[in-house]
Amino acid sequence: MKKIAIVFVVFIAIATIIVSKNLYDQKLKATATEAKQLMQENIEQEIQSEKEEAQKERLRLITENMDDAVAELVIGAVGNNEEIKIVITGSSVLEATAEMDSWPDIFMERLDEAYGHGVFSVEVVSYGDKGSYEVLHEKGYHLVVEKSPDILVIEPLLLNDNGITRIEDTLKHLDRFIDEVREVHNDIVVIVQPPQPIFQPSYYLTQVTKLEEHSLAKGYLYFDHWDMWPSIEDEALNEYILDDQRTPNEDGHHLWANFVSHYFISE
Repeated sequence: MKKIAIVFVVFIAIATIIVSKNLYDQKLKATATEAKQLMQENIEQEIQSEKEEAQKERLRLITENMDDAVAELVIGAVGNNEEIKIVITGSSVLEATAEMDSWPDIFMERLDEAYGHGVFSVEVVSYGDKGSYEVLHEKGYHLVVEKSPDILVIEPLLLNDNGITRIEDTLKHLDRFIDEVREVHNDIVVIVQPPQPIFQPSYYLTQVTKLEEHSLAKGYLYFDHWDMWPSIEDEALNEYILDDQRTPNEDGHHLWANFVSHYFISE
């Protein structure tokens, strides 16, 4: 009986040691697994942090050509995963044809290539051959308002108004148009740009000069893209304009898109 008791005690002791060893091994294994998982999470967090910093730096570099207000808008929207809506409005020169992309189409493609699809949306509101008074009288600004743009790129209808409306009135119509849009979207960024240049303009040059002076005085951002084209006194300019002198050809649209793209994409 005594031997049985001793054997039983020894058995219990051995069993206890084995169970304790198994529990200890399991605890070590669990600890090692947790440590490995924690290390993996830390590595992933570091990688993600490095990616985010790299993205921020690239975004800072790619927006270097922008004015501060535009850069802040773009960086803030990208950081919040919000789409940036650009509306480009003006005359029929904004319209693509079956034979030719317009400069806004080319510009949109370049934005997607540089920032990725879905960061920007670009919509065009064309008033065709209408003059500035007609657009204002018809409350054409509602077509822009309903699109809720963050950035408005507006080409005042200078060529459509040429010989019909005084530049002083065209500028008043421009201000009224912008005021109506800002009445609904008061934080919108407004960028004004002239239509394309033409060879040896007369009164049209006066219109464009006064447009730039007025835009800067009003605090609008101004795209002076004429510097990208051949001189208005150089017949080479006609190589970028259709025979009607009112519409860019394919090369002209690409040249115009180059200027606008360079502002939004500094790479």
